Amino acid sequence: MKKRMQSFAKWSEASTFQRITFITIIVSIQILFVITILYYHYFINPNSSYKNDSWTELTLDADRLPNGDTLVTSSPITVTGDIAKNPKTASIYSEMNQIYLLDPNGTIKWRQTGLSFPHEVEYVQYQGNYYYFIADTNNNSAKMFDSDFNMIWEFRPDLINWTEINPAWGPDSYYNNPIEYGWTHLNDVDFIVGSEHNTTYDSLLISINRFDLVLLLNFTAEFDEHLSGDDFGSAENIYWWYGPGEIHLQHNPDMLPNGNIVICDSYAGRVIEVNKTSKEIVHTISSAGGKSFVIVKDADYNPINDYYLITDSGNNRIVIIDNTGELLWEWKKDLAIPYEADWLENGNILISGATSGVIQEISFPDAKVVWSYYANSGKDFYIITTRTVCIFILIISSLTFTNRLLIVLKLRKTKETISKWQWVRLSLSIILFFAFLFLCIFARRIVYSVTFIVLVTLQRRRGIT
Repeated sequence: MKKRMQSFAKWSEASTFQRITFITIIVSIQILFVITILYYHYFINPNSSYKNDSWTELTLDADRLPNGDTLVTSSPITVTGDIAKNPKTASIYSEMNQIYLLDPNGTIKWRQTGLSFPHEVEYVQYQGNYYYFIADTNNNSAKMFDSDFNMIWEFRPDLINWTEINPAWGPDSYYNNPIEYGWTHLNDVDFIVGSEHNTTYDSLLISINRFDLVLLLNFTAEFDEHLSGDDFGSAENIYWWYGPGEIHLQHNPDMLPNGNIVICDSYAGRVIEVNKTSKEIVHTISSAGGKSFVIVKDADYNPINDYYLITDSGNNRIVIIDNTGELLWEWKKDLAIPYEADWLENGNILISGATSGVIQEISFPDAKVVWSYYANSGKDFYIITTRTVCIFILIISSLTFTNRLLIVLKLRKTKETISKWQWVRLSLSIILFFAFLFLCIFARRIVYSVTFIVLVTLQRRRGIT
C-alpha cells in the first residue's frame, strides 16, 4: 500500500509531458501486443510447404504452368541468412529442400523433397512425355525426373574430365577436384528445343556458378548414350562453353531467338549478351534509372516489345528497360533479394521474392498485385509487424530524447545546476534515437530477425510448431 501511495505521489508530481510520455509508451505497447495477437497466427502460412520454428522458406524459381498452377523450388534459410547447405544441416533439413506445385488459390497440390538447395525447375515435353529438369544445386547435378519423380537421367560434373574440354584445366584445377557439398553450385538448367534454333538435336543450357562457367550440352546425344548404358555426363557432348575469366558467379543464362546467350554476370553487376559463334560480348546492361545493378540474378528478353525484364537482387527491385537502356517500370514491394522474374503469356510478370518468401503476379504496366503467395508470412504479417516495431522504437527513442531535452531546458531556465549525468543522459538519448533511426532505415533485417525470434518464442509458448 505504501509503495502504491509513493507511485501515486510521483505521478502527481510528474509534468504534463512526462505523463504524456508514459501514456504513449503504454498505449504503444498495447497496440503492438494487439497487432501481434491478431496477426501472428498467420506467421506460418497454413498452406505452407513445411512448418518449422527455426527456419524460414527461401523461394527461388517460380514458373507458371499453362493450366494456371505455379511450380516452385524452395530451401530453408535462417533469419540470419544461413542456408542449409553444409553436410550436417542439409541432412537434417532435407525435407525442406523441395519442389512444390501451387494451385491458383495458393494451396499446395504436391511437393517433392530430398533435394539440396534446388534453384531451378522446368517442366518440359520430350519425346512425347513430360519431364522435370531440376538444378539440384548443392548435390552438384542437373537431374531429369519423370512425372512420378523417378530419376531418369543426371548430369554430373564430377564424372567429367574437364581437361578434355580445355587443356588449361589440368588435374590440379578446381574443376577436376570435387568436394561433397556446394562444389559446383549448379544453379540453372534450361531445355533448348533444337528445332527452334536450327539444330537437329535438343540441348541443355547449364550454369555452373562456382566454375564461373556456362555451357551447352547436346542433350539428345547425352540421353541416347545414357539409354545405351553410358554414365552420367560425357565431355564430348559439351559443344560450347563460356565464362572463366569473363564472368563471376553468374545466374540464369538464356538463349535468345538469334542464338546468342544472355548471362547475368552477377557479381560484376551487369547483364551481357554473348555471341555464341565468336564468344564476343555484343551488348551490356549495367544500370537502370541511374542506379547501377547489384548482384543481378535474372534477365528475360521479350522479343515482342524488345524489352528486358531484369531482377536487380542487391537493390531489391525488378525493372523493365527498353533497348536503349531507359527505365520503363520498377517494382519493389515486399521484395528482399528477389531471385527471378518471368514474363507471363497474359503480359503480367511473375516474381519470386526469395528471401521475403513471396511469389507475386504483377500486372504490367499498371503495377498491381494480381496474385500472391506468402510462403512464410501469410497475410504479410511479417512485414506489418516489423514496420510496427520500427515505428514503436522510433516513438520511444524520440520521446526519451525530447523528455531529456525538456528537463535540461527547464533546469537552464530556472538557473539550476545541470549535473554531468543530465548531460550524459541527454547525449545518450540523442545517440540512441539516431541509432534506431539508422537501424529502421538501413538495417531492417536486424529488426526482421529480432521480430522473427520474438514470434517464434511466442509460438513455442503456445505450443505452435
